[in-house]
Amino acid sequence: MVSYGQSKKECRKILKKEIPYIEIMDNPDVLFQDYETLLKCTCDSSDYRLLSVADIENTFGYDVLSTMLISVMGITGFENIEKSSLKISEINNELQKIIASEKYAELKIYEDKTREFVSIVPDINNWHQDSIKMDSLKSYSSEEYAVIKEMVAAGSFSSYKTLLNEFKMQTIIRVDSLAKVQRDSLYALGKVQVVGNLMAYSDFSYGLEQAKKSGKPALIYFTGYGCVNAREMETMVLLDLSITEIMNTRFECVSLIVDDNTPLEPEEVYTSTASNLRITTVGKKNADIQMSYFNEEGQPFFAILKPDGTVFATTSYTIDTEVFKQFLLSYFNQ
Repeated sequence: MVSYGQSKKECRKILKKEIPYIEIMDNPDVLFQDYETLLKCTCDSSDYRLLSVADIENTFGYDVLSTMLISVMGITGFENIEKSSLKISEINNELQKIIASEKYAELKIYEDKTREFVSIVPDINNWHQDSIKMDSLKSYSSEEYAVIKEMVAAGSFSSYKTLLNEFKMQTIIRVDSLAKVQRDSLYALGKVQVVGNLMAYSDFSYGLEQAKKSGKPALIYFTGYGCVNAREMETMVLLDLSITEIMNTRFECVSLIVDDNTPLEPEEVYTSTASNLRITTVGKKNADIQMSYFNEEGQPFFAILKPDGTVFATTSYTIDTEVFKQFLLSYFNQ
C-alpha cells in the first residue's frame, strides 16, 4: 500500500507561492513539482491518481494542468507574460472548479473502473467475464476482440494494462504505416499536426484541396487550447483505436485551433464578412471559418464535408465512443 501526505505548513506555503512564467518556460519541472504538492494538499487519493503528472503516461493529468495554465494565463494576460508570475492559488481555484464539475465526476468513475480492470491478470478461462468488463469501457470491433483474445490465450502478459498497451502499439504501427511517407513530408512542411494518434492538416483550404484530390470526405475538427471538453473527447474518444483508424484512413482530417495566437502574415489579414471584425491571427481565422461555414461558435465541433466541399453532417461534444463512431460511418453507410 502506498500513502502520501503534506504538513499543514507545506500546504499553506504552496498556496502562497508564485513562479515567474519565464522560470516555468525554462524549467517546467519546477511547476510539476509544485503541482504535485498542491494535489497532495487538496485532493483525495483517487483524484490524485487521476490528476497527477508524476507518471509520464498519465496524459489526462498533463491535459488538465495545461488547460488550467491557459485559463490562468488568459486572466493574467499574454502581453507581459515574461514579467508576470503564476500564482499557485489561482491554479488551485481552477483545480477545485474542475473537481466539482459533473463531467469530472463521470470521468472519475470511468477512470476508476478502467484502473481496476487493467490491473487484472489476463486468463483465457475468465475471457467471457473480462470481455464484458472491457466492452463497458471501450468498444472494439469483432476483429480486434479476436486479436486480443489470442493475446490473452498466449498467457504472456502480467496485466491487461501491458496487454492492451502492446495491442495499441501494434495497431498504431499498422495505421501509421499506411500514410507514413505522406505524413512525414507534410509534417516537415508544417502542413500536419498530430492530435493524440490522429494525423490532421492544420489549414482548412489545404485540407479541402487534399479531399478533392483523394476523393475522400474531409473531417473538420474545431478545437482550442483552453477547451476542457475537447481534452475530454481526445482522451476518451479520439484515442480509441477504432476511431483513430477510421479517421486516419478514411478521411482527410483537418484540426483547427480557434485560440491560436500566431499572427497571420500581413497579406493574409482580412475583415470577416460574418462578424465584420479584423482577422489578424490563425485562431481568429479558424473561428471565422467555423462561424462562416457552419454558423457555430462552440468547441469541440466536427463537420464531415464531401470531397466537393459541401457539408454532409456535423456534431459536437460527446464522450460516447459508439455515438461518435456512427457519426463517422454515416458518410459511408448512406
